[in-house]
Amino acid sequence: ARVGVSAMMVSKYERSLSQPSTSVLVSLANTFGVRPDYFRRPTTIKLDRIERRNRHRWKLPVKVERRILADVRDQLERRIMLDLVAPLPWPATFEVPSDLPLTITDMSEIEPVAVRVRELWKLGLGPIPNLIDALEMIGIKVLTAQHDDQRFEGMSARAGNLSVIVVGRSWPGDRQRFTVAHELGHLVLNGRLAAGIDKEKACDRFAGAFLVPEQKVKELMGERRTSLEVYELQLLKHKFGLSIAGWSHRAHDLGIVSHAEYRRFRRILASEGWDRTEPGKAHPSERPGLFEHMVHRTFNESLISESKAADLLGIRQIDFARQRNIRGIYGSNCRGH
Repeated sequence: ARVGVSAMMVSKYERSLSQPSTSVLVSLANTFGVRPDYFRRPTTIKLDRIERRNRHRWKLPVKVERRILADVRDQLERRIMLDLVAPLPWPATFEVPSDLPLTITDMSEIEPVAVRVRELWKLGLGPIPNLIDALEMIGIKVLTAQHDDQRFEGMSARAGNLSVIVVGRSWPGDRQRFTVAHELGHLVLNGRLAAGIDKEKACDRFAGAFLVPEQKVKELMGERRTSLEVYELQLLKHKFGLSIAGWSHRAHDLGIVSHAEYRRFRRILASEGWDRTEPGKAHPSERPGLFEHMVHRTFNESLISESKAADLLGIRQIDFARQRNIRGIYGSNCRGH
């Protein structure tokens, strides 16, 4: 109805029995929020080993999940096209470190695994400024979901030899970071968990340990505590990008506070509504900045056309031109205008 053609004609398009005219193709692109080039791409992406992280473990409606997966495939196709032409500063594929334990029989054994992964990737033990870019640099394709259904938090998957992590674009930065680290846990811990260990809880433990290793938690909070305080954890939240609730969970996991104190603190968060929206300024959201930078770099090195650059970014060519037109900001003497 939006495109102005019959359902029978749409069916013919889908079965390759007929080709849409240019005007219909433009209408289809506008309806679906994509560029016309989207329909001409030869690459087809198959996702497998999909692990979903949905809010409160709610099951997504089928239509919502299909939209998200279609968007993921679209973004991956554009990433793969960039890989073919760009002088990328990161590996093409991600590999799980080979010297990790083959079997994990207890949650506490996840702590040294997270530290070892950080060591091998030269991330140190301090805060990771931009987690998405850090994982892109070791070969994981990290995408932000365009369809921001509030039940969807993230997912991980394989696409051929590529490892993929997807996170909801609208979540606060601390929520995004935990989801990304959780999905990294799925990639790292896959096949290593002994029977009886809850996979989702294990990936939560990995996420906390990866974002703030045990040594750092104890340096900042002490070996033992009798109580937790909201503002202190808020300060730590903005330093490491781990939520207030996440910090309280780390303190409980590592035996810094008792179970009773942990429960008392979580009741305070719930009574104030801080279990849904934490107090203070939200931690900034992250996005895959390296990909956008590499598209502009590849264009500036004359490896792709302006039209192809716009297609890779999923925007109109006129909007790509506007991104590059910075004369109004820096003055007419700016080089490269």
